[in-house]
Order: sequence, then structure tokens, then C-alpha cells
Amino acid sequence: AGSPLALGVVLAMGGLALIPVGLIVGSVARDSRSAPAITNFPFFPMMFLSGSAIPFQFLPEWMQRLARAIPTTYIVEALNGVIVRGVSLLDLWAPLTLLAATAAIGLGLCGLLFRWESEEPVRRERVFAAVSVLVAIYVGAYFLAPALQMTHVGS
Repeated sequence: AGSPLALGVVLAMGGLALIPVGLIVGSVARDSRSAPAITNFPFFPMMFLSGSAIPFQFLPEWMQRLARAIPTTYIVEALNGVIVRGVSLLDLWAPLTLLAATAAIGLGLCGLLFRWESEEPVRRERVFAAVSVLVAIYVGAYFLAPALQMTHVGS
């Protein structure tokens, strides 16, 4: 129902917001064989809690509240807004702002995790700092973001 341009912007912002999560996981993994298994640890819960695998409005209230603290929920909210409700990018300011903040801050934080050699250990305090800042963004979103519109779809 929405514009292809809006869809493209939402998909790009969603991809950019997930890059820091992947980079954090990749920097923790010891080798390329263990990285996919470690990647599934955060991404599968994010997929199911976000409403992409199970309709969001069918999740219990407590699970919907928990889902507001993960980036994929805002990707699904924005995609739902463009594809189902046909809203403009201006109407998606809250989820797009959160995704942009995640991308900008997360990519900056991933510089803390960079290492020239994969055998070089990542300092735990740097991983903790990167994860803590990303968690702070979504805990703030949990309390400050406007209500999700996808909870009202089909009702």
C-alpha cells in the first residue's frame, strides 16, 4: 500500500541497524565456523519477539513490552506501516529514529571491537560497553517511544 521509496528507506535503515549486532557477534566469535551458531543466539529471539514470525498482536502483553526493547520490532513496525497501512516516512519517525540511532551509535561502538588479527582477543570491557549502549537505546525506547501501531492491525 505504501511507496516503493519508503519501503527502500525502511529496508536500508533496518539493515544498517542490524549491522552493529552482527559486528558485535562477529567480534566475539573465535572463528568463522562458530560465528553462525553465535549469531543465532540473538537473532532467533529477535525474530520471534518482533512480530515477524508470529503476529505481534497475538503475543501476550508482557512479551509485547519486552519486544519494545529490541531493534527488529521497530523494523517490523516500519515495514508494517509502509506495506500494510501505506503510511509515509514522516509517520514512521519513531521507529526510523531508533533504527538510525542504533546504526550510528552501534557502528561507532564497533570500532571499539575492531582487531587486526582474528586470534587477538577482544577485551571484554569493550564488548560490554558496546552491548550496554545498544541496550540503553532500547530500554529508553521501551519507556519513551510512542505506542506501536502494529498491535492494532486486524483488530
